[in-house]
Formats: sequence, C-alpha cells, structure tokens
Amino acid sequence: MSASDPLGFFEDGNQYGIWVAATALAAVWLWQNSSDSRWRGRLLATAILSFAIALMSQSLGAVLLLCAG
Repeated sequence: MSASDPLGFFEDGNQYGIWVAATALAAVWLWQNSSDSRWRGRLLATAILSFAIALMSQSLGAVLLLCAG
C-alpha cells in the first residue's frame, strides 16, 4: 500500500469500493426520486460522476452489487 492510495480510514480497498458503490447507488436514487426539476440536472451529473468513480475503484464485487441495486 502506497501513500497515494485513497483508503483514508478503511482497512482495505474492498471497503473503499463498497463505500463508493453505495454512494453511487444513493445518488441514482436521489436523482430518480427528486420532484424538483431545478435540481434534476445537477443530481444526474452527480449520479454519473459517482458511478464513474465506482467503476474506477476497480472493486468488481462492489460494482456488481451496485448494478444489482
């Protein structure tokens, strides 16, 4: 593990992958359930960005759970 790994307080990369996948799932849920049309574009951008970050985390199990969610 190098100093540049984005693990923070996580024990390993799997916890990080699950965290970003859960964040992406929450962002998609928020975008889908937003009734305010002024925020839908921003929420969509947030959902896309968080989904891309989840894919870049390269945690296959977390991405599969995200897709199942």
